[in-house]
Amino acid sequence: MGEQRVQTKVPGTTVPPRLPRRFLRRERLSAMLDKGVRGPVTLVSAGAGWGKTALVRSWARTYAGPVAWLTLDRRHNALQVFRSDLLTAVHGGAVASPDDDDGSGGFASSVLRQVSGRVVLVLDDVHRVSDPCVLTAIADLLHDVSHRLPMVLVSRTEPTLPLHLVRAAGDLTVIDGSDLAFTAEEAAGLLELNDRRLSEQELREVIEATQGWAVGLRLALDELLRSRTDAVIRDPAGVPESVADYLMREVVVNLPERARQLLIQTSILETVPSELADELTGDGHGREALEMLADADAFVRRSGAEPGVFAYHPQLRTVLRGLLRREEPATAGYLHRRTALWYARRGALRDALRHGIATQDWSFVGRLVVEFAVPLLVSKDRAVLVEALRAIPHDAVTTDAELSLCAAFLLFADGDVEAVAQHVGQVAAMLTERAPAERLTTEVPLHILEAAVIRLRGDMSALVATTTGILRRLASARPGQLPSLPQYRALALNNKGVGLFWTDHLDAADRYLWAGLTASRTSGTEMTEMNALGYLGLLAYLRGSLDEAAAYAEGARELGARLHMEHVAQMAPGNLVAALVEVERLRMVEAEEALRRALHTDLIPPEAALIVLSTVVRARALLAREEPDAARALLREIRHDVPGKAPLLDRWIRLTESEVDLARRNPRPVVARYATAARSLSPAEQVCLGRAYLLLGEHDRAEELLRRAGNAGEAVSAVTAWIGLALLADVQGRANGSVEALARAEALAGRGNVRLPFRTCERPRIAAVIERERWLTSGGATVAAKVLGMEPETGPAAAEGLSLREQDVLSYLPTVLTAGEIAELLGISVNTVKAHMRSINRKLGATRRREAVVRARQLGLL
Repeated sequence: MGEQRVQTKVPGTTVPPRLPRRFLRRERLSAMLDKGVRGPVTLVSAGAGWGKTALVRSWARTYAGPVAWLTLDRRHNALQVFRSDLLTAVHGGAVASPDDDDGSGGFASSVLRQVSGRVVLVLDDVHRVSDPCVLTAIADLLHDVSHRLPMVLVSRTEPTLPLHLVRAAGDLTVIDGSDLAFTAEEAAGLLELNDRRLSEQELREVIEATQGWAVGLRLALDELLRSRTDAVIRDPAGVPESVADYLMREVVVNLPERARQLLIQTSILETVPSELADELTGDGHGREALEMLADADAFVRRSGAEPGVFAYHPQLRTVLRGLLRREEPATAGYLHRRTALWYARRGALRDALRHGIATQDWSFVGRLVVEFAVPLLVSKDRAVLVEALRAIPHDAVTTDAELSLCAAFLLFADGDVEAVAQHVGQVAAMLTERAPAERLTTEVPLHILEAAVIRLRGDMSALVATTTGILRRLASARPGQLPSLPQYRALALNNKGVGLFWTDHLDAADRYLWAGLTASRTSGTEMTEMNALGYLGLLAYLRGSLDEAAAYAEGARELGARLHMEHVAQMAPGNLVAALVEVERLRMVEAEEALRRALHTDLIPPEAALIVLSTVVRARALLAREEPDAARALLREIRHDVPGKAPLLDRWIRLTESEVDLARRNPRPVVARYATAARSLSPAEQVCLGRAYLLLGEHDRAEELLRRAGNAGEAVSAVTAWIGLALLADVQGRANGSVEALARAEALAGRGNVRLPFRTCERPRIAAVIERERWLTSGGATVAAKVLGMEPETGPAAAEGLSLREQDVLSYLPTVLTAGEIAELLGISVNTVKAHMRSINRKLGATRRREAVVRARQLGLL
């Protein structure tokens, strides 16, 4: 690979440098030069070693017209020397005019008189010329309107010439470092010229490390081919010695001392915001210096993403970091600390933590985490914080309150809630030695952690009390005292809303959950936002608004999908809401899927209330499938797991137990639960008690409760209540009254797509009411008839309808699930599923599963 080097240029010569025998001609760049020389000026500008001269020389060898070449050096800062050498170059590059130059006219005129025809003039190393007279002479050539002497300027920097005028006229072609960078294909071609081969992975890594810089690429390839290992590319300190030497000699030593120090002190950064450069150097001219360096060569470039941000070539950055370690070993930690705080104050916590860990000053890292980064635990960047917490040595946490709190948060993230308590006690004891104002930044996240543990354990009264104290403390904090105040406020509001929800203060819970949702959206705590959406969905469900509940659940699901966080624990409430809604709508496949998502979220550490609620949802699904005994057994299993201080959860279980008792036609336990508190019952509880009285024949009590629930405005309870009133009217012989009540239930059910109450009622009697309605109205009770399989239909299914269990099996047939998987989801044997499938085929007149699905869709069964 060494033979790829262009022959050393002879300064001040009019003879172009020779190219080696094996040289890769890059057609895309030659095409750019061909296009450029059709106009007046082409600028090839890049730093040392980017292959500028080699490119132009290789192009000139095959160019169809004459080319004059002049390599400049410091001697050409004298106008006469420059003029003499330029005329020599022009004479050598074209047929000279027979008239000797008499020196009359301008510089351009005197040169053009020596040219017959059109000649391309290449001025190499233009950056070496600084004399104003010489630059004026070159500028004079730029304005040649005849275009008989198109110019190619080769320079490490953009020359101090009026190129802006040429650019504005559309007559300037620029080839810079981004164009000169080798592509992977070109690098592979370079290797092939030298009969060498590398794997795609090796080649890709070399290109990434060198960013296509010609010299760096060649030397790195040499190194890699010698060693046949890519360690030199991956190792942060692994820039080949030859590359480091080149960068030192050609780039670093030629920089002014001020610029050199700027580069060294900012080399710890991956990208360099000019404001941060000012912070690290104490110099208020960081952007100006970086702009100048970016203009000077291609090793410092502007970031295309945002103004005022720069990036260094990776190999130069590595060399600079080596200089920092050698020349200022004590400075690196200081620079990382300043950088970490600068990023933290701007909310760039990923960068802040990375630089904080680089200090290896663990007390500083502890303060950084506690003051700024704790809210990351409930954001999309949770993994960033956990990784930073794991970097803290175990033996560093016992003597420092902030580090001990970091250890507690790590234990919490890992699900070891019991071990958290020990660290919480240690932190609290350490903080008693500090003044109140000094311990605020550590005390607030400590209480946030305590609240989280309380919530997981299910002591919701204590959760309300703790979060109330946190919010009071946050309200009294002075501006600037708590960098993470907005995030802590969002967490506290949401947790208080959750506590109020489970303690059955639903109106207050609604207000706090809404406030928590709004605060989460503005503070970037995405996981708290998901959680608030889920709990607002549970509230809407309990109030009977299925559409609203479904909208909240879908909002949580969309947010999780957008952030690729579908499996975090905070998604569980939204998934449980979705399952509850689908059960009420008798969409059992969708309900099972939502329940599966809820159970497969990362409930680590597990939240007691949600674990119990998921079992309640499973029990309600079994009720919908008309399996009350299985639902009853499931509820008995969780009775000992119910948190003792979550009244709403206990109430929800009792309601589900009551519905199980009614499904088993056992009304007395329902009366025993609710009779003594009939006036304080929710509409759903009133309906259960009313249905129990209806089964016991206590019609007056039943009617009072059912009418109260039917007019309460909660859709699901109202539908169930009016179905009960229809049955009551039927028992009492009021035919018109039963039809009117059922019609009202139908109307309410249609608004929210409510279906379950029609399946859990006394089916033979409600079927009779449906038939009576058809006879009286010449129509049909559409919702009820469909749920009970009584919708008029044609074909084989008209004579013999599907049973409820067959309908359940039919709902799975359009899926790719096997009979065994359907059996597992329905909780029955695979042989039973196969028997149902045979019966479905017979009733639908089908011979295959696919045919049965098509027929069922034609009949409106799917």
